[in-house]
Amino acid sequence: QDLSATGAMEGLSEDQARMVRDFVNVTNADEARAREMLQDNKWDLDMSICTFLTLMEDNPDMLAAPPSQPQEPRRAGDEAEQKELERALAASMDGGAPSMPEPSQPPAGAGPAAPSNTKPTKLLNEMEAMAGESGTTQEAFRNFAAEGMSVPTVVNAGVAAGPAKAPADDGFEALFPPPADLLYHGNFDALRKHCETERKYCLVNIQKRDEFTSHMLNRDTWKDQAVKTLIGPHFVFWQQQFDSVAGAQHISLYPCMELPMVDIVDPVTGALLERFNGYLAPEEMLERLTRFLDSHTWGKMGKGVATAQPVIPVSQHQLHGVDGPALGGGVSGRMSIDNEEEALNAAIMASMQDQAPPPGGCFDDETRQRSDSASASHYTDSIRVVQDAEFQMSLAADAEKERLRREEEEKKALEEATQQSLIDHQNQIMEEKRRRLEEEFKAPADGPGVANLLLRLPDGARLNRCFQGSNPLSAVLDFLHCEGHLDPESHTVSTTFPRKVLHDGNQTLEELGLLGQTALVVEKRS
Repeated sequence: QDLSATGAMEGLSEDQARMVRDFVNVTNADEARAREMLQDNKWDLDMSICTFLTLMEDNPDMLAAPPSQPQEPRRAGDEAEQKELERALAASMDGGAPSMPEPSQPPAGAGPAAPSNTKPTKLLNEMEAMAGESGTTQEAFRNFAAEGMSVPTVVNAGVAAGPAKAPADDGFEALFPPPADLLYHGNFDALRKHCETERKYCLVNIQKRDEFTSHMLNRDTWKDQAVKTLIGPHFVFWQQQFDSVAGAQHISLYPCMELPMVDIVDPVTGALLERFNGYLAPEEMLERLTRFLDSHTWGKMGKGVATAQPVIPVSQHQLHGVDGPALGGGVSGRMSIDNEEEALNAAIMASMQDQAPPPGGCFDDETRQRSDSASASHYTDSIRVVQDAEFQMSLAADAEKERLRREEEEKKALEEATQQSLIDHQNQIMEEKRRRLEEEFKAPADGPGVANLLLRLPDGARLNRCFQGSNPLSAVLDFLHCEGHLDPESHTVSTTFPRKVLHDGNQTLEELGLLGQTALVVEKRS
C-alpha cells in the first residue's frame, strides 16, 4: 500500500498516530514507512520495529526509498563510490579508522552529474571530526558490555589469545547503548576493589538481549539525568549480558529467576544488599535507590538478601537461554545437583580440617580466649541482624497502620465537610425564600385581585395563604418549600377541576386563573 509522507497521519486515531511517531523516533524511518509496517503487523509496535530492523539488515537501502517514490537509477560512478563508502564503514566497525574515498569525477563532457546520496559521507566526516576533537578513534556501534568483559582466553602453554568475541548485536544495542559516562570497565573483582577504594556500592545490571525490558532500561532509566546524578556519588555502575563470561559468573554467585535484574552488592563483604527485577521507570528507580541509601550506612553491617537456588538440575545459563532449560539428557551444567553435592562435601571436609584441634592439645589460654571471643562476636552479629530485621518489619507495620488510620480520618472528615457544606447551602436557599415571601410576596388581606389558595399536601395536610394576583407561581412553590418542607423539584402542583398541572413558575396567578378561593393539589412526581 503506497502512502505519501504528507498524508501518512490522515485517518489515524490518537493512539495510532502516537505509535507512528514512536516508530519514527526509534528507526529514523519516514511516517509513510512507519504506518505501512505498523499496518502489516496489526499495529504491534514492538513486532513492527523488530521486523523493520530485520529487513534493514537484508536491505540497507530501505530508508533511502520511501514506499511511494521509486529510487532513481544510479550511474556507474555513483555505484562505485557507494561501494567504497560501504567498505569504509565496514572497516570502521571492525575497529579501524574509517578512510574517506575520493569522490569519483565525471568524465569531461558528460554533463552535470546526477545528485547522489551524501549521508554516508556526512556520517564519516562527523565521525572523523569527533575523533579529532577527543584524540581517539570513535568506533561505530561500540559494544560497551562486551568491552567491559574482555577476559583473555587461555590457549596452548598458557598464552593469552585476546579478548573473547562479543555475541552478535541484535540491533537494539546500537539503538539503546549502555550509559558510557556511568559504565565501569573490568571484571567483578576489579569492580569490588574499585568500589571499596571509592567507598561506593556496586550497582550491577545483568541484561538479556531478547528481553526488550533490558533495552528499555538503557533507553529510559539509565539515560535519565536525575538517576545519573544519584548514582554518581554513591554507586559504581557495571552492566553485563547474562551469557557473557562475567555475567555468567555473577549469576553463579547470585542466582536469579528473572532478567533483567539490578543488584546492589557490598564491595567489602560481597553480600547482596538489594535486588530489583524487570523494568523500573526512572521515577521508581530513584525511589528504590533513595530508600536504599536512607536505610544503609557505609561501613556498617547491612542486611543481605537471601537468594534461593532454583530447584531444577540446570545451570543459570541454561535457565535464561533462548531455548529455555534443557531437562533432558546430556552433559549437566556447572550448577547441576551432582557438582553441587561434590562442592558441599568438599566444603564440609575443609571446615572439619580447619576446626580440628592441634596435635597434643596445645591450646593455651590466650588461644582459647581468642577463639571464644570470635565465636561470641559472630553470634552477637547474627543476633543483631535478626533483631534489626524484625525491628524494621515492626516499624514498617506500624507505619502502615498509621497511614491507614490517617487516610480513614481524612476520608471521614472530608465526607462530614461535604455534608455540612450541602446543608449550609440548603439553609441559605431556604432563608432567601423566606425573606422574599416576607418582603416581596407579603400575604395581603382577602379581597379583589387576591388569590386565596388552599394547598392539599400528599400526606393529607392542608396549607392556606393569600397571594397578590401579580405574584408568580414560583412564590407559591417557595411557600410550599418553606412551610410544607416539600421540594418543588420532586413535586407537582395542579388544579382540581379541570385537572391541570402548573409548570411555568414565571406566570402570574392572575394569568393562571387562580384569583379568588382556589384549591390546589400537591403530588409527588411519578
